[in-house]
Amino acid sequence: MFSKKTLSYKDIAKQAKVSISTISRYYNNGYVSQKAKDRILAVVRANEYLPNHGARLIRGRDNSVFIIMPIWAQSLFASIASGITISCSKAGRRVNTTYSGSSTSDYIETIRYALSWRPTAIVIFIPQYDKDLFDHIRKIEDTAVIMYGHQVNGLNWIKPDIQKGFYDLTTKVLNNANPKDRKAVFVSDDRLSDSQIAERMQGYEQACHDNGWKIYDFHLSTKKEYDEILKLHNYLKRNNIKNIICSTHEVYVTLVVNLGSREYNLSDIGYQSVYDNLKNYSAKLFIDYPNIGFKIEDMISVFRETGEFINKIIPLEIVDAKK
Repeated sequence: MFSKKTLSYKDIAKQAKVSISTISRYYNNGYVSQKAKDRILAVVRANEYLPNHGARLIRGRDNSVFIIMPIWAQSLFASIASGITISCSKAGRRVNTTYSGSSTSDYIETIRYALSWRPTAIVIFIPQYDKDLFDHIRKIEDTAVIMYGHQVNGLNWIKPDIQKGFYDLTTKVLNNANPKDRKAVFVSDDRLSDSQIAERMQGYEQACHDNGWKIYDFHLSTKKEYDEILKLHNYLKRNNIKNIICSTHEVYVTLVVNLGSREYNLSDIGYQSVYDNLKNYSAKLFIDYPNIGFKIEDMISVFRETGEFINKIIPLEIVDAKK
């Protein structure tokens, strides 16, 4: 049995077999089913628990959320930010979005600016893993900070399981292909950071390794000019490759427009788009970005109540165009 001093929302949730957010709703007059209420009440009575309001210091702050994202890659995160905004609006929180340069010092200055407004939470999108920045963020007190895209010890973080997603995507595309054509090239996008490219590439390479498929890779610059597309086309012909694993939705769109989908089997990645109606991809790694935004808002609520760090890996779905 836990003492009054050590019992936390997490402990109650574990004993009552409910989520931490359910415990939070229970103590803040939110909706909780009668069955869940009974289980929570039984645990509370058994442990003589009294809520520790000292863990809720953040409540005295401005009820707003700051989103910080890189100015040069904001389109990559726009759908998630939209989900955060919608969910926060329903919870009565204002959302402010601001942009940062790519350097560590740029991010630190932007975070300082956001903190000057005394927000309830800051959600940070940063493409590259940045240890110095994360060390700085760990020093922040009384404000919930949520990191997107990286697993960082001692911080709240959430990230889609991109590596596993590209493993499954590669496997699906090549299993859909003619047995004689089971090899694919991974086409990386210059807009991605080194760590983002590496994570996608690792999933692709592991799938090839596990299935005995040869590994090919080709890099496209941000501009994706005609000369580059022509080089890729010649590379595909030279190596007799008909399957293409696209690292971003932008790569997919560029190749569909310039190479077509009759001769090549391409993969797509991302949220819903007009191309879902055309189904001119072999398979798609579907990422529900707005739903990730909703999950981030829920993390903010739970952290405000518990003060305990929350880490989430989001599994991804493969859409098979043949189904």
